Amino acid sequence: MVQHYQMMRLAVSFIVSAIGGLSPLVSIAAPASASLPLARSSPWDLSYDDRSCDLIGTFGSGSEAVTLTFSRYSPYDDFEMRISGQRFASDIVASLVTLDFGPAIKPVEVTTLNGRAGDQPMMILGAVDLQRANASSGEAPTEAESGKYPLGDVRVVTINTKVSSTTLQLGSLAGAATGLQQCVDRMVREWGLDPHQLKNMKAGPHPKSSPGFWLTLADYPSAMLARDQAARIIFRLGVDETGRVSNCRIVSAAGDAKFQQVTCRALRDRAQFTPALDAGGRPMQSVYINTVKWIPAPLRAR
Repeated sequence: MVQHYQMMRLAVSFIVSAIGGLSPLVSIAAPASASLPLARSSPWDLSYDDRSCDLIGTFGSGSEAVTLTFSRYSPYDDFEMRISGQRFASDIVASLVTLDFGPAIKPVEVTTLNGRAGDQPMMILGAVDLQRANASSGEAPTEAESGKYPLGDVRVVTINTKVSSTTLQLGSLAGAATGLQQCVDRMVREWGLDPHQLKNMKAGPHPKSSPGFWLTLADYPSAMLARDQAARIIFRLGVDETGRVSNCRIVSAAGDAKFQQVTCRALRDRAQFTPALDAGGRPMQSVYINTVKWIPAPLRAR
């Protein structure tokens, strides 16, 4: 059953911009230079809490070292990627990059948020949905296509930016991806929900209005706007059997904490849903996970 897929996926994000509303992003040029592929230089490390499950690997060594993180926030196939290393230093806050997962999978274009993790430059590559990217319709995958491109089958990823191309040789992800899925199931149970029931819903929680109207320019923290401060927030809303938002949890954030406070306050007040339906068509508790990007006009992707 895949009817709920689009409603629950991470990649349906919306942008709060200093020019207001939803705005298209500018495509980037082909990469200017490519470096030698980097082999994985550490075992995969699995990190877990009640917000996310993270799979972390290091590639290369010394000043060339790169750290890649796959993060899962829901029982579905979406995952977020973050990558850090000196080669990713950038004075652009938001940009578009293309991710290439090998010849069998269509390239995926994502919007990054660029910054630092400690003393390392970092790019948050955003939510990736290999099933949706490779769906024949260009939208939600069909029943036959669902699960056709599991993360465990990926062996390589190339990150193409406007000025460079970096290839990471992942090796086998099969065992690590299985551990990641087990971690996700445990995380969902800690929310008080059944991962099997969520995966087999007849329909997920559906917003009664466009998520793009839940946050507006008027919500942009004035002090942050004055300093051209950006943020990227992934949030999880608990949605009860009536469609009411029962709680808001920030599961991943880059940017000042004020953005987190504003985001959850507005979502609790404005987000309304028709409830999720279980396999028998009965209303059920569920979660809605999405991303909001707070980006002032001078820092828009380019």
